[in-house]
Amino acid sequence: MQKTFVRITAGAIVLLLWAGLGGCAGSSTRAQDLAAEEALLRQRVLARWEVILAGDYEAAREFFAPTQRGNWSVKRLRNHYEVLAPRKEVKVRQVIFAFEDPSRATVVVQQHFDTAGTVTGLNAAEPVGTWDELWEKQDGQWWFVQTR
Repeated sequence: MQKTFVRITAGAIVLLLWAGLGGCAGSSTRAQDLAAEEALLRQRVLARWEVILAGDYEAAREFFAPTQRGNWSVKRLRNHYEVLAPRKEVKVRQVIFAFEDPSRATVVVQQHFDTAGTVTGLNAAEPVGTWDELWEKQDGQWWFVQTR
């Protein structure tokens, strides 16, 4: 009886190791897929901010999820983005995919504002703002989802 237990246990260990290695290969593929998606999403986020910084709000509307695009006119976008100090630079700091649904991601965006000439006689550090943006992938494309 002792030999049977050892044989079953050894077989179970081999099976678990085999399944675990297969799981690692699957995890590796998933990690590669997410890395590729992250690169695409980063490009899309930066492309959106590029047109916003250029003041092309018609083009900026095209980055909104189709279900939200009608809520954001060019005039509303202009009013939304032009009230803040001009932005010098926008960076994607981090992309966080939703664990349960990798077609949703939170993108941490960092913006550097140009306040030169807005405050006289003050040598303050360059203002930086960081916040989250929600993006969703629908029909093979990443779309910005306005949450506020």
